[in-house]
Amino acid sequence: MKKLGLIILLLFGFCQVRADCADGLDTSFPLVESITVDAAGNVTICWQHVTDPDGIIRYVIYSVNPNNPLVSDSVGVVSGVDSCFTLPAGHPINNSSFEPVELSVAAVDGCEKASLTDANRHHTILIEDFFDVCRGSILLNWNAYDDFNSGTNVLYNIYVNINNGGYNLFTSTLSLDTIFPNVIEGDFYEFYVEGFENFGAGLFSSSSNTILSTPNALIKPTYNYLYTTTVVDSTQITIQFNVDVLANISSYRIKRSASLNGNYVTVGSVSASNNPSPIFTDDNGVKANSTAYYYKAFPIDSCGAEGDPVNYGSTILVNVESSQLDATNTISFTAYEGWENGVDRYELFRAVAGVWESGSIQTFSSFAGILVYEDDITKAFYGDGEFCYKVIAYENAGLHLDGSIPASSLSNEACALHEPILFIPNAFTPNGSYNPEFKPVLTFTDPASYFFQIYNKWGEVIFETKDINQSWNGTFNNSGSDCPQDIYIYLIEFISIDGEKYSKRGKITLLR
Repeated sequence: MKKLGLIILLLFGFCQVRADCADGLDTSFPLVESITVDAAGNVTICWQHVTDPDGIIRYVIYSVNPNNPLVSDSVGVVSGVDSCFTLPAGHPINNSSFEPVELSVAAVDGCEKASLTDANRHHTILIEDFFDVCRGSILLNWNAYDDFNSGTNVLYNIYVNINNGGYNLFTSTLSLDTIFPNVIEGDFYEFYVEGFENFGAGLFSSSSNTILSTPNALIKPTYNYLYTTTVVDSTQITIQFNVDVLANISSYRIKRSASLNGNYVTVGSVSASNNPSPIFTDDNGVKANSTAYYYKAFPIDSCGAEGDPVNYGSTILVNVESSQLDATNTISFTAYEGWENGVDRYELFRAVAGVWESGSIQTFSSFAGILVYEDDITKAFYGDGEFCYKVIAYENAGLHLDGSIPASSLSNEACALHEPILFIPNAFTPNGSYNPEFKPVLTFTDPASYFFQIYNKWGEVIFETKDINQSWNGTFNNSGSDCPQDIYIYLIEFISIDGEKYSKRGKITLLR
């Protein structure tokens, strides 16, 4: 009889349970308190227990389906007595180091009724950093944690750990960003953000991921060497400098002065590139035939700050003055300045009538200031009277820091004009031992303008030529009968190199 009663009681109890499961009431969803990322990257979501007449037997944790945000995917299950779940670092959906992780919790009661799977989604806080190298500060920003039940009024505490010295509160803010100033190159900084509900007065908080920031200062150039300055022509000068392409340099500002310690003004710039030997051409009011210039290259870093030049370079200025009486040209030129290894030598070159001679006419050792040299042109009477000079300076042997070979620098070209020199004999003896022909000795003229005539005493033309090298041999037109001994009239016309017309008329005695 007792056994039967027990069976009836069990059946009644069973029927009563079944009756409760059929009450049609929904299972309440858990109230999530927070979702937090720890230093190891684990994501932990915690909630308040659900009170349910049928009892909660388990909690199911869901994530958002990556292909359909309206669908939730189960990522874990804990018992009905647990109130937290940890999604470990390395889990396929745990991307808390670069994007917010969003989770929700559903409660399942003893009747296998589950609460809504997406009614209480919470997402982690993601903190990110940007190093402002120009200001030496770190910009921190993070997404809002707006899932607290108390509302969106969240106070964010930012913690910093410098060189493993332990975390300390840096600042608190209601904003979603802040700036950490005065960073030191070589130090490393770890940050995380903790959000507190209700302006920081609530019980619950949520911590972000941890980020490591290792700010590096701008890479300064190991060298910025002005390799050479050289004259192209009277209005152009090229400046070549060797640079460190690995440095954080945006451009190079070229400045010029008429003296070493004078006022340097900007004449242009060159954009930084992968070219280790950029060249700049200065055509900004250059007067290379009258002025020696000094140049410096200033590096401009990627923040716009101007650095200091390593060295400078100067042009070589050549001047020349002619002496008609002595048949000389006096050349003076300035020294090249600024080379790391100094000047080895200077070589002086000369052009006669626009044609440069194959080799230098003189070599000089290093000097300071101005060097003066006198060129005797008595062995260079050919040509039209124009003499031009230029100087090439050569650097001493020795490699530079950037590995480049010794440099050279070309000066301007300076020219001098000599007036024509005309010598005319007063007599000649055809077929004689001395002066068998009559020809003016003429230097420094334009051969194309030359004209030479011989007249007899009746004014008849008996010889003429436009060939500056042709002489009169004392016969009619140099091929007819012999002209008698007498006094004849000559006419010589020509134009000098500077365009001046010359005409000479005189007498010549023919002796037989």
